[in-house]
Amino acid sequence: MSDIRIVFQPGPWDEWAAAIAKRQDRDAALAALAGQVTDWDAWLTEARTERLSGAIWTAMRDAGVESALPSATANELESEWRQSVAASALLHYEVAGIGAALAAEEVPWIMLKGPSVSDSLYQDPGARTSVDIDILIKPDDVHKVISILESSGWLLREDMHPRYIRITHIVMIKTAPQVSLLEVHWCLLGTVPLKSEEVLWDTLEAMDIGGRLVPILNASDKALHLCVHIVLHHGLIPVSQLLDVVLACLRLDRQGWDSFVSHARKLGVVEEALLALTAARKRQGLLVPESVLESLESSRPGWLRRKAVQMAICDANGHAAMTISRLIIMQGWKRKWRYGRFVLFPPAEWMKELPDGNSDAIYFRRAFSGIVRAVKQFVGGARGKP
Repeated sequence: MSDIRIVFQPGPWDEWAAAIAKRQDRDAALAALAGQVTDWDAWLTEARTERLSGAIWTAMRDAGVESALPSATANELESEWRQSVAASALLHYEVAGIGAALAAEEVPWIMLKGPSVSDSLYQDPGARTSVDIDILIKPDDVHKVISILESSGWLLREDMHPRYIRITHIVMIKTAPQVSLLEVHWCLLGTVPLKSEEVLWDTLEAMDIGGRLVPILNASDKALHLCVHIVLHHGLIPVSQLLDVVLACLRLDRQGWDSFVSHARKLGVVEEALLALTAARKRQGLLVPESVLESLESSRPGWLRRKAVQMAICDANGHAAMTISRLIIMQGWKRKWRYGRFVLFPPAEWMKELPDGNSDAIYFRRAFSGIVRAVKQFVGGARGKP
C-alpha cells in the first residue's frame, strides 16, 4: 500500500476507543486512562467533541470502574446519557412510524446506522447518539417513497431540487413531536452509486424497533458499509466512527469475514475496505485476520481508482477534490454526466440568496475551492493524518 501515503497514527482518543472495544481487561484499561487525566473539564469538552462521552460512560459503568471518574464528571456523563436515551426513544418512534408507512404500501427498505449501530454494536441506546435517520430504498421507488412519507408528515428540505435528487440522497424534515431529519438513500452512499448494490438486499437481518421488526443490513454488510462510509465521507478522521467499524468487525466470524470480502469485491469497494481496516488495526488495535487483508490486497483496483480514494481521504472537506474523486468512483457515464452537470450548472433555485446568507459566490467557492490542491494530490499523492 506504498502508493497511499497516509499516516495512521493513533491519537489519545483512539486509546479510549481501543479500551472501549476490549473484550478482556477492559476495566483495567479504562481505569488506567482515567488515571492519566489531569484536567477533567477539558477532557469532558473534548469527549463531547469526539462524540465518545456516551460510549465512555456506558463502558466504564458496565465495567464497574465509574468510580475512577470525579463525581462531578460522572454526574454530567450520566445526565448526558439519560438525555441520549430519551432522544433515542424518539428516534425509535419515528423509525417505527416510517416502517409502518412503507410496509402498508409494500415498499422494501433498509434502516442504515442509527439504532442499528447504537443498539446492536454498543448494546445501549444512550452510548452512541444519532442525530438523524438514514434509510435505503430502491432507485425505482424514490418518488413513491417521497409521496408516502409526505403523507406521514415529512417534508422535503428546501434545497431538494428534482435535479439534485437525481444525483444524491433525499433529505426530509418533520417537526412533530420534535424536529427530526430523515435521509432517504436510493444508493448506499448517497452520491456515489456502487455496482451490484442489489446484493445488499439478499440477506437482511431484522431488529425490533418500537415493537416492529425493521430490516437492517446483516453483520458483514454493516461492517462493510461503516468502512466505506468513514473513508469516502469522513476521510477516516472521526474516532467515534472508526470505533463503530471496530465494534462491527468484532462481531464477524470466519463466515462473516468471507462475506465481507466477497461483497467488497462485488460492490467495487476493496480499496475503501482495506484502508478502513488498516486504520482500525493501527489506530484502535482491531485484530483483522491476515487472510482477509491478503485477500483484499490481491483484489485492489487500478491506479486511477486508488487515487480517487486517496483524494477523498486526504481532502474530505475539499469540495473540488471530493467532486473529482466521486466522478472517478461513480459507475456509469450517465451518472458521471448528471453529477458533473449539476456541479457546473446548478439550477437557478440554488443560486438565489438563501435565508442563512448563502449565495451563488459561496456556492462556487465551495464547489471549486482547492482545485489546485486537488490536482496536486491527484498527480503527486498526498499526506494526511487521520
